[in-house]
Amino acid sequence: MEAVMKVPHATKGVIACTGVYVLLSFFSWQRHSFGAAGVYAQTLWHGFGIIVALTAVAYLGWELCRAMGVEVSFGRVTSPVLSAAGAAVLLFFNLIVFLTWGEYRTWAAWFGMLLALAVGGTATWRAREEGVELKLPEGFSLGSRNLSLPLARPEEADAPALEPDVQPMEA
Repeated sequence: MEAVMKVPHATKGVIACTGVYVLLSFFSWQRHSFGAAGVYAQTLWHGFGIIVALTAVAYLGWELCRAMGVEVSFGRVTSPVLSAAGAAVLLFFNLIVFLTWGEYRTWAAWFGMLLALAVGGTATWRAREEGVELKLPEGFSLGSRNLSLPLARPEEADAPALEPDVQPMEA
């Protein structure tokens, strides 16, 4: 019990929301009654939803391992970065499913979207607390209203422009 108390609250929130999301994936995300013809229903484990559900299961496993003290580092990619990226992928995939499965959407799809938003928000909050920063390439600025894109590399800016060879047409 003491080990559970040492886990940060944000991690507990991410694990709880992702666990409920995985359980929710077995409920009907789309459902429609066609009267005497029958009922159409599908869970998240159908079509592209399989990728979303497997992403949620993998992310839940990753967060459980991380809560148990597993640390992974590949150069600049650390465990907090992988956790933030996993939450972003889960949120992005869930958004795709939510928007494309618009017909016959049930309460489970709405609740799944809320849980994915909660996981993404909590993981982002935790990543900021852990010091994860997004480094943008030079030339990109998000501090102002304009997003400046470099049109030419600095070393090429001083070089004279090459003119294409133009051959006069003979009449």
